[in-house]
Amino acid sequence: MSDDAVCFYYGFKSTNMVKEVYKNQVKTLSKMVQSKIKNKEEELNKEYRELIQNKPQLESIKGMIDPFSTSMVPQDLASGCIINTMVTSYENPVETIQKVSKWFKADYIIVIDHEKTYINLTETYKNNSHMKLIKLPRSSGVFSAGEAHKISLRNLSFKKYFNGKMSKFDTFEVGLDLDNYILYTIEIVKIPLSALPQGAKEEAQKIMVKHADPRTIPLQNKIIGVLDPLDVEKLDKFENDGEDSGMKDKEDFYKQIITSLCRSLVQVHYYDPDKNHLVVNATSPEGIKSKHLIIGELTYEKDI
Repeated sequence: MSDDAVCFYYGFKSTNMVKEVYKNQVKTLSKMVQSKIKNKEEELNKEYRELIQNKPQLESIKGMIDPFSTSMVPQDLASGCIINTMVTSYENPVETIQKVSKWFKADYIIVIDHEKTYINLTETYKNNSHMKLIKLPRSSGVFSAGEAHKISLRNLSFKKYFNGKMSKFDTFEVGLDLDNYILYTIEIVKIPLSALPQGAKEEAQKIMVKHADPRTIPLQNKIIGVLDPLDVEKLDKFENDGEDSGMKDKEDFYKQIITSLCRSLVQVHYYDPDKNHLVVNATSPEGIKSKHLIIGELTYEKDI
């Protein structure tokens, strides 16, 4: 992964039970994208101000900037991203698209082939002149992937990653003394309707981030994420305070973990419970630079 890549460790095979993880990660990503666009606008505005002070240089590129309003050139050049919306299984597509569009401040929604989704979105945004909807036909030969095909593709991606078949990646066996690392796991606790306020129509979920005990988890071939927390000091403070922290701090701690950047993946090769020692396949011979690791449901199925 490149140094400026923004990746999160989702860690689950489906979105059916982990909507809070998905929501928090997408919202964090949207804030990062907006921040990057804003920084680029400020950078281009500065360059443009310097440019208009240099008349000979400005004349040489006049033909390029004439079609634009001068105040809009930096914004036009700095803005824009393409979002391939992941439709979750816990809500209908329109609700997911609405949320993601709002978080990313989208101007266009392109719907490919899904007539019902397009009609529902048209109704949803009928009074919103800012949002533009575009319907495109599905290309010939393209088909909707089933669950089995998605699993196959996921394992193929792991195989390429850990077998060194992706550009610039090669794998190395690295030993980890887990006494020097913190291994987390995410648990999703279901809250039944009987425990919710009157009027609730569906079960709620609560995220629990816990320290994982490697001796009680089947680690063989598990895919572990190497985290790069956004606020290491805050995370270390919670680790030191432990259960003495208040509930609000605990919720902040959960978000700190699930929205930490994932810098790389490692695949468990062997675990020695007596020595609490882990041997993993990693993409760097230097080992793992972060002490924060996270484990989920993902497993590298070599035979697939």
